[in-house]
Amino acid sequence: SFGNGNDDVYLIRTDGEGDLLWEKPCGQIQADGGSSVQETPDGGFVLAGVLTTDEGGFDACVIKTDADGDSVWTKLYYSAEGWDNWDIAFSIQVTSDNDYVVTGLTGLYPEFDVFILKLFSDLENNFVVIDVPGDYLTIQAVKGRQLIEASSTIQVPDLPMQLAGMKKIQQVLTRPEILSSFISAEISQRLLKTFAKMHTLDEIIETPEGEMPAAEWVSGNPENYVLKPQREGGGNNYFGREIPKTLAAIRQDEQNAYILMEKIRAQIHSAILVVNGHAETLTCVSEIGRYGICFADNGVLKSNHDVGYLVRTKAENVNEGGVCAGFACLNSLVLEVGG
Repeated sequence: SFGNGNDDVYLIRTDGEGDLLWEKPCGQIQADGGSSVQETPDGGFVLAGVLTTDEGGFDACVIKTDADGDSVWTKLYYSAEGWDNWDIAFSIQVTSDNDYVVTGLTGLYPEFDVFILKLFSDLENNFVVIDVPGDYLTIQAVKGRQLIEASSTIQVPDLPMQLAGMKKIQQVLTRPEILSSFISAEISQRLLKTFAKMHTLDEIIETPEGEMPAAEWVSGNPENYVLKPQREGGGNNYFGREIPKTLAAIRQDEQNAYILMEKIRAQIHSAILVVNGHAETLTCVSEIGRYGICFADNGVLKSNHDVGYLVRTKAENVNEGGVCAGFACLNSLVLEVGG
């Protein structure tokens, strides 16, 4: 656009019918470009984009305006100087604590990495940059990075929402007094009958030999349990004779990072598994999982409902069950009516 020298960011506000309310150029003497804009809690706006440097490179640019589009401050981010150094902001979002998070690309042309920039709204000169250039070791990782660069930034769920999917929460919900605080006593009793027992390592449990810590009992009876760390995605669990060795190596301050679960003895069946284009008939077991969508805004629940099921099938002699980790395949249910 026009106004401050060379090309500028052009900020336009319209009413709900698309009629112009005001238009403002934003930027500095050098050429500027805008990629993303968000309204801020004070009624103003924050923009992310790029500024052309005197050397011919690019600096990531963040501009804060008031409600009328007039510039309040401009912040530049650059990792180095020079024509071949590019730092370009593609997306900006207002976080739940009313600060700003920016993503874009950074690096020496033509090799770039993703950057994440945190700007504090009340302290404009303070920011934290997280740059992970060493993580892109394969072509698949590079493609994932390119997808992020072309995508908008959103804030991840808050801490309670993140913790809701952890193994520890699953273990706590197997306790009747906890589960019944979320649903009726009748439904709670029905659900508890379907749960496998889960324990912390230091939990005192009833065994045929009397009460003892769960870790002590499982060390002598590992074939009936799975040791799970607070991780997801498959490939991280311990089975059978691995369990006593792992328990012996876990430090006292690490015990809360693990959960012991009774091993589920699934019904076996025949299935054809296709991996990398190769089909093989195997004796298998399957797991059916129900999935839901839960959406909340700053702790206020907006939506929480069931969306369907997923079936994972694996060979009977395989312990792990992660699809992405390559241990299992996705499957579908087929209902048969008995004659």
